[in-house]
Amino acid sequence: MRNTILLLIVIIGIFTACGKERMGYFSMPQTDAPPPDTITHYYYFNNVVIDSNATYTFTLPSLSQGIIDSGTLTITFRSSIVWLNNWEPLPDYTFPDGTTIIVNRVAELPGRMVLQSLGGATPPMNYCFYLDTGH
Repeated sequence: MRNTILLLIVIIGIFTACGKERMGYFSMPQTDAPPPDTITHYYYFNNVVIDSNATYTFTLPSLSQGIIDSGTLTITFRSSIVWLNNWEPLPDYTFPDGTTIIVNRVAELPGRMVLQSLGGATPPMNYCFYLDTGH
C-alpha cells in the first residue's frame, strides 16, 4: 500500500512537471561542478505539431549568439504518447510501427530556433532544447 501511494505521488509529480502546454522553462543544477560562469538551460515544449513541409519557431530566451557560436545546443524530441518515453536527437524519430518523421534545423537565431518538418505533418511531439554556455 505504501509503495502504491509513493508511486502515485511520483507519477503525479511527473505529469505536473511535464504537463505544460507548448512551452516550459527549466534550469537544471550541474552535478559535476562546472566552472562558476557555466550556465545550463533546458527548454521543454510539449504537444507541438509541425505541419507538412512547414516551419515552427521556438522561443528560447537564453539562446545567445555566444551559445550559437561556441556553446552547446542540443535538440532532442519524442512522441507525446506517454509510453514512448525515449528522447531521440534530431533529425529523425522512428515509431514502433516503423513510421519515421524528419525534423531539421532551419535557423538558429538569438532567442529563437526554427525547425521544419520534412514530408508529412508530425504527430504531437515533445521537444527538449539543451543550452550550455560552455565557459
